[in-house]
Amino acid sequence: MEKRLLEKLKQFFDHKENIYRALAVVLITIYTFLFLSRLLVRVPDDYKNTALRTKVNTGDLTVQMTSKTFYADRDLLEVGLMIDNNANSIPTGYSVDVTEKTNLKEHYKTQLIKIVDDYYLLYIHRLPAGWTNVSVLVHAAGSSGESSFSSNQKLYVSEPSAVKKKHFESLQASAYAARYYRMLIGDCNRVIVKEGEKQAGYRKNISALNSQIRALKDQASYQTGSDKQDTESNIMSYQSQIVSLQNDIGQSQNRAKDNRQEIDLLQKKLKKMAH
Repeated sequence: MEKRLLEKLKQFFDHKENIYRALAVVLITIYTFLFLSRLLVRVPDDYKNTALRTKVNTGDLTVQMTSKTFYADRDLLEVGLMIDNNANSIPTGYSVDVTEKTNLKEHYKTQLIKIVDDYYLLYIHRLPAGWTNVSVLVHAAGSSGESSFSSNQKLYVSEPSAVKKKHFESLQASAYAARYYRMLIGDCNRVIVKEGEKQAGYRKNISALNSQIRALKDQASYQTGSDKQDTESNIMSYQSQIVSLQNDIGQSQNRAKDNRQEIDLLQKKLKKMAH
């Protein structure tokens, strides 16, 4: 009786183990199929996005976005753009080609408004409900914007990356210009901080090299022959490195000075606009 019961239990667990094995095989097969499918079939990227201040080359232009704002009450996307013309000739104007991922054939009304200097605002009107991704190609008027130097010529605004506002509020051009100048001041301040950090690093290296030189001079004082020559050669090498680092400090100080002067000019523009 006990023997028969043990045999039934063994059969039950063997059968259950076979079920688990079969289930594991099925799950692994499904997972492998899904994984390979994503590799073999290009999965659409609904949220392709260009980060703010990323420079994108389009023909003779270098373009970067400074802001992305979506106004829900008008289905309106506002994109701040810095457009730098690298060509010798000044273009008569700029054009934009806009496409939205959920409706590639639709032509959206756009406005490209110059605010000041190289700063523009692009307005894209009446985006569809549930829009996911907008691509923007900026080019000089009369140009297609084609370039053999860049594989990523378009700017992309994904819906999640845009700042959401319920209501559109039109501001005066001076308010947008002030926003632009403050952004440039922030850029300059970051450069000044970065250059200060570089200079501190250069000075730290100079201090370490001077310590090495003092140690080597002390060592050379009791050396003779080829040993002394090798030590003196090392001293000269360290001294040469110090000169190079001092030049780097000077160049860094000049860059910081240029940015401080740029801040002064921008602040004067802001004060002038305030009066």
